[in-house]
Amino acid sequence: MDNKDLKSTDCLNFLIDELKKELIGPSDGLFNRPIYKKENDNNYKEVGTPSLSINFDNPNLHRQEVLVNSPKYNYIAGVLYPQKTSYEETTSEGLEDEENINEEIDHFDDTKKEKNKNQESEVSENSFDHNQPDNDEPIDLTNELKPSAMGLSVCMKIPDNLIVSLKNIGQYYKIGTRETIPEEARIVGFFISKFNNDNKYSYRWISEQYSLENSNRKTCEEFIAQVFNIKSNSMKNIVDYFDKFFDSREGWKNKLSAVNDIIKDKYEKLNQAEFEKKIIELVDKFSKQNNEKDKYYEGYFRKSINSNIEFNKDELLKGCQKNFLDEDGNEFGLSMHVENRDNNEKNYNYLTFHLVNNNKSNDKDLTKDIFFQCNFEIQEKNKKPIFHEYNEKNLKYMDEEELSLHLLHRNFKSFAIGHGCSASWKLENRKCIKVFTEIFPSHEIKPIKAKQFEELDLDMGKFSVDIKYSITQLRKLIHKYNDWLKNEDTKSSTFDEVLQKISESNVNKAKEISKRIEEGIEILEKDKNAQEAFMFMNKAMLQQQFHYTLSTEDDFKFQGKLKNINYVDEIKNIKIGDKIIKKGKWYPFQISFIIMNIKSFIDPLSKDRDIMDLIWFPTGGGKTEAYLGLSAFVIFLRKIINPNSYGNAVIMRYTLRLLTTQQFLRASTLICACEKIRSENENKLGKLNIEIGLWIGGEATPNKIENANYLFDNLQTRFDLENKFLLINCPWCGTDMGPKPDPQNDKKRIIPGYRKENKKFVFACENEECNFSHKNNKILPITVVDEMIYKKSPDLIVGTIDKFAMLPWRQEAIDCFGNKNGKTSTDLIIQDEFHLISGPLGSMAGMFEISINALTEKKINNKIINAKIVGSTATISRAEKQITSIYARNGSIFPPQTNQLEDSFFSHENKDLDGRKYVGIFCQSSTSPQITLSKIVASLLVNTKVFSKKCGDNFKIYDPYWTQLIYFNSIRELMSGATLMYDDVKEEKDALYIRKGLDEKIQGNYDYYRNLNPNQVSELTSNQDSSQIPKILKRLFVSKSSEKSYPLDICLATNMIQVGIDIPRLSLMIINGQPKTTSEYIQASSRVGREQNSPGLVFNIMSPFKPRDRSHYEHFKSYHNSIYNHVEPTSVTPHSDSVRKRCLHSVIITLSRLWDNNLKDKPNLPNKDTQKRIIEYVTKYVEKADPDHKEEIDRTLKEINKIFLKWESTMPKKYGSPDPDQSPKGSLMCPPNIEKEIIDNQFLTPLNMRNVDNECSARISKTIRGVRD
Repeated sequence: MDNKDLKSTDCLNFLIDELKKELIGPSDGLFNRPIYKKENDNNYKEVGTPSLSINFDNPNLHRQEVLVNSPKYNYIAGVLYPQKTSYEETTSEGLEDEENINEEIDHFDDTKKEKNKNQESEVSENSFDHNQPDNDEPIDLTNELKPSAMGLSVCMKIPDNLIVSLKNIGQYYKIGTRETIPEEARIVGFFISKFNNDNKYSYRWISEQYSLENSNRKTCEEFIAQVFNIKSNSMKNIVDYFDKFFDSREGWKNKLSAVNDIIKDKYEKLNQAEFEKKIIELVDKFSKQNNEKDKYYEGYFRKSINSNIEFNKDELLKGCQKNFLDEDGNEFGLSMHVENRDNNEKNYNYLTFHLVNNNKSNDKDLTKDIFFQCNFEIQEKNKKPIFHEYNEKNLKYMDEEELSLHLLHRNFKSFAIGHGCSASWKLENRKCIKVFTEIFPSHEIKPIKAKQFEELDLDMGKFSVDIKYSITQLRKLIHKYNDWLKNEDTKSSTFDEVLQKISESNVNKAKEISKRIEEGIEILEKDKNAQEAFMFMNKAMLQQQFHYTLSTEDDFKFQGKLKNINYVDEIKNIKIGDKIIKKGKWYPFQISFIIMNIKSFIDPLSKDRDIMDLIWFPTGGGKTEAYLGLSAFVIFLRKIINPNSYGNAVIMRYTLRLLTTQQFLRASTLICACEKIRSENENKLGKLNIEIGLWIGGEATPNKIENANYLFDNLQTRFDLENKFLLINCPWCGTDMGPKPDPQNDKKRIIPGYRKENKKFVFACENEECNFSHKNNKILPITVVDEMIYKKSPDLIVGTIDKFAMLPWRQEAIDCFGNKNGKTSTDLIIQDEFHLISGPLGSMAGMFEISINALTEKKINNKIINAKIVGSTATISRAEKQITSIYARNGSIFPPQTNQLEDSFFSHENKDLDGRKYVGIFCQSSTSPQITLSKIVASLLVNTKVFSKKCGDNFKIYDPYWTQLIYFNSIRELMSGATLMYDDVKEEKDALYIRKGLDEKIQGNYDYYRNLNPNQVSELTSNQDSSQIPKILKRLFVSKSSEKSYPLDICLATNMIQVGIDIPRLSLMIINGQPKTTSEYIQASSRVGREQNSPGLVFNIMSPFKPRDRSHYEHFKSYHNSIYNHVEPTSVTPHSDSVRKRCLHSVIITLSRLWDNNLKDKPNLPNKDTQKRIIEYVTKYVEKADPDHKEEIDRTLKEINKIFLKWESTMPKKYGSPDPDQSPKGSLMCPPNIEKEIIDNQFLTPLNMRNVDNECSARISKTIRGVRD
């Protein structure tokens, strides 16, 4: 294939195929390599020739691979071992060389009667009692670490005839060890015995004739054995048989007399000279053959097995066992067990089929008794669709949520489950005609993409200047949506009664969304403020898209002037490398989400304000653009209504530090666009800057101005200091920022982009063309210092959810979000990756949400309103219940699903595009998961390099698969995996080069060699310093554009990358162990394959030592077929007893400091009015959040009263410090990890939301005689 015709999918399939050959086999047959002898430093001389992939004992047999070592050392999946095999690894093949002559199969013995067993063995009614369906002996064999069976369970309509087939199963035999001793060897043995007189004539003759070192028996017999390619011990036994004293030896005559007596009778009359002539003829004949065989080395050749068994209806109903036969009609060790289990479906039966290795071994396993590449398939004789959905669910026992999921996934059915293997099936016209096993299962999940409509022009550039045009296009959009909903209404009538009600409910929810969109359009038609904010928002988003691409894509080389960009034209033709990317247009779901929420801000008293709107859209679908657009709208609307207003407008909250950091860079680009637009429209938007702040904590960013100044002053000379300012590129133009080596002084660093102005740290770009260059007296509207954030209250604050646990500790944090001192309180809260607000974190967050809800209160027309809350997620279940539990308000999911998952009007499953491919790896025969991982990593490293040689200069074909993103479920597992990268992986990689004939000694060059340099391996874990994360992310953007470019080869990561990482070039991931939740699995694997032309490839290594991993493997296709249906509901209990005791007092202290000015700095007990207000507020919130458990209201009230009593008894002098090194004496609060002995009735107040349980610490408590005990 010409490299011009190659695509990334070719690389993807190549990697899968090559890895399958490595783990399962069979390979290409070139495992036997040529031997080269080094002549000098640069040259090697070939002294051996490579083996051919053919069984030379039968050259007419179809081509098969030949292996140097036993395949049990190469292949670790799809293997069936002899029964009762211990798990201890065989260390030598010596056992196979110790065959006793008794085991030989003598094809010359015409007296031996071959008894071929009938293929249709008798059906024993007692062998499988269908009244006892739990007879699981074959299933037990599938669960062993060295399995002897594999199976499938199916639900079927019992046919008259059923065919079970084996396809290309491998059985391996050792080359050089014949199953039979050739007749010629026996003739020579007879010659030796006949003429072996007192002077050992026969041995002396052989020695002289063939110039042997000596004439002793051992030397001669070893020579003859070598000539005839048999064992020397076998030759010795033949000679002994013809010995005149043989009759007196017990146990031999009966075994071998038939064949050897024929030889003796035939050649007895030859004299010595005639016999010698015959021997020379035979030895010359075999020596000539052996010269041809010198091309082969000792090893194992493969025999392919194909066989069928037919079952009739009676056999299937009763259950039975049948043996497979080879092409000669002989049994070879595999059988099929069928068991009919209790049936729960009318006219359908549940049957289990097991392929069993019948060979027995109580000691070490023999290769010839092992079967490789095992598989089978089941189908009706005439390929009729007899298979029924397996485990069809009963709708009567489903709740509304489950029924809705069933409706959406009704087209995705499962027809089998595996036992020790994965199950798959073939459909015709949506009916199953065949089920079969898969050892290396793969499933492609087609991408769910945002819909676009040719007749709609949702152009940001046009929307930014023409409101009438905008409204016209939006009207077209909503009319189109309403028409689509009418069709969905019609579909409802086609369902049965239960699903019809669910369908109607889903459609009604969608109609409510449609109504809200229409209301938003009407507001745009009438409200001037909304119109201006809408146009400014579109302008900002247009510029944000352009500049974010400019700052993150190294291949985007903008040739124009940054200060005079025509965004409307430029955004349509962004060229990254040789690829044109068209931006500047909204997806329908994005603009619809913004429009439906306009009313919440134009009319804050509307009921929409109290709805938490959650964007549910697959990863990479454009959710971020939707809520960034809404943020810009809110910021501009506030400026338009009151140009002199200041204070925080929008809070963006994230759960993970890595996610927060990367999304902050994107949001910063938007705020730069907003600030640029404001500066150009001061008459409308005022003179106060639009700014953004990153609020994530002292470990990642400076807390105080003095800390920031100290860090800045010392970054030039202190190489050990961590860069906590985080920005390493200008978010507007991409110019480098932060510490760099000083080219003129290796003891110092330069720090472009970082400056001090008026004794305060600021960011200012060095690029004179940039709109935010200090050379133009401009600075970037960005701050990362906590103290500055508290003083400025930036329009947009990006922070981790944990940071809000600091509210009771810091009055300035409370004031930052409140509406006092002339500030306007927060109008919009965005919670990204909402599914992560679950478990202990979600419970803690739900409690602290009471404080945040109060912080954002404002009074309009004597009515108290709170901030609008929106969120986003790609994976969630029972979202509305979770929303209520955390935010004490109703939830709405957008886009709403109606009757099918594949199409929601705003999104659809695009079957024309290549989807992300998941490959399941379950190496039951591997001795450890680490060995499996090292084999896989090595194979991908080598074969990506091999494929790259096919692509020439077109690196974009293979670059998506050059960097391996390896995902671990914990840091502990990651550390174990990291040790493999430099030891086991290197060994596996080098061995693989040799096996593939790609070693530099064979090729004569290093063209195919891929070195694994430690500098090309990195980690993305919570162990990394915050300053290192942007650098690692930047390296992940580096492409393999030439031999001189050095992208990362391997990136080891934990669950911190499961959300928010958007690096388009990455398309290859290894998941080491099934993640704990489906949500995590989807999120993590969605980090790869985000580019349309380079689909993702995910290898999921499932451990045979973990039952849960085994279950996922055996249900691989079923699971991936409807993966979103398997997302587990999250557990959130923010008003449980443990959470109340842990952090309710934090909420009470925060509300007291918020509502009572006398308590800002003095921790006096709140007065009665404040106490009453707090009690009413909190209990009312709990009632809304947990309406099903009214008893929690009384329990909360009791806990509040206890808190006030404890507060009163403590009589604190200060609130306290979160620093554990500061004395808590006289404080109201102290950190939870402080030593218990020095606590004086203070509240143990959490510093984050990560743990419900108290922290503990150890310390030396007692000293005896100068020694601490």
